[in-house]
Amino acid sequence: MGLRLAHMAVFQYPGPDRFRPVEIADRAGMSRQAMNQLLRSLEGYGYLQRSDKPDQKRARTVHLTERGHATYATIIDILQDIERDWSAELGAKRFAQLKQLLFQVWESRLIS
Repeated sequence: MGLRLAHMAVFQYPGPDRFRPVEIADRAGMSRQAMNQLLRSLEGYGYLQRSDKPDQKRARTVHLTERGHATYATIIDILQDIERDWSAELGAKRFAQLKQLLFQVWESRLIS
């Protein structure tokens, strides 16, 4: 498989498909160089391809391969299982509060 924990920065919601590497790096809070290393390794493992945008010079976009799409779907399934488990444990109302707080922390991280 070849995936490491660091690769999750690429696969985080909404996923890397059709985004530019700089957009994925910004979303993950990483340098462009670090993101390009992750993208290069994922490309080598067959999870994605990078291609030039025909309408822009030097702009590249990321496209998930069939393997990449399957992996992203598996990640989403696992996250949905976790959400169901946590909601059952905490109750729907408390889980909704937790989720709202986590989104608040995430958004404040992106702004700073």
